[in-house]
Amino acid sequence: MITDEDLQWLKKYLPAITINADRTEARGSISFIASYDKDAGLTWLLEENLKAPGEILNGTYEVLIIKSDDLNELPSLQINLDEGKINIDRHFNQADGKACLCGPVERGAFLRSEFLFIKFLERLIIPFLYAQTYFDKHKKWPWGELAHGSAGILQSFANSEGTKEDIEACLHDFRKDKSNWPRIKAVLSGHKRLTESSVCFCLSPKQIRKCHPDVLFRMGKFRAAIQQHRIRLT
Repeated sequence: MITDEDLQWLKKYLPAITINADRTEARGSISFIASYDKDAGLTWLLEENLKAPGEILNGTYEVLIIKSDDLNELPSLQINLDEGKINIDRHFNQADGKACLCGPVERGAFLRSEFLFIKFLERLIIPFLYAQTYFDKHKKWPWGELAHGSAGILQSFANSEGTKEDIEACLHDFRKDKSNWPRIKAVLSGHKRLTESSVCFCLSPKQIRKCHPDVLFRMGKFRAAIQQHRIRLT
């Protein structure tokens, strides 16, 4: 997961991070200064006196990053925060406390190219930490966010190019949702009808029309893509 070049980079910019012997874990303190602007995106200000448009925030977090044994998964991120802050509003999985860094399509695109640890830090870890600091200050997420649960998976697909790889990435996450997968599979296979009165696919018990009304259209688009690519549901 971590190369010799990564080690040199970490020594210079994140010296409080330590790496285990087989280079599958990184743990320690990450201190950052970063700026977010809706047009420029997030800029990690690594050098002193650098400037960037948008709101500049700084923070320090104790983190644990662990390589996954599953080739379809990115390394996991856990942060040492007060227990009350490990919640879905801050995009943590309540079951295991791990950070939800991105949607399945974004993860799939990341994994299809050569994994680069520094890129992982720049594109996913630092933005997530910046968002935590921003949330502390403003009580909201700094940029657009996906819905929780399976509704978010459909949103991720809706923003994709709809390739076979995008579909497979989403199905991978659907299958992990043990409570919803049988219902989703029945809808995708045409064995069950989905209506506005059906319970939503996010973590809310509300009906679709009162929760995420776009789910109907997105589920239809996802089902059509599965049929187009002749993907079998298992």
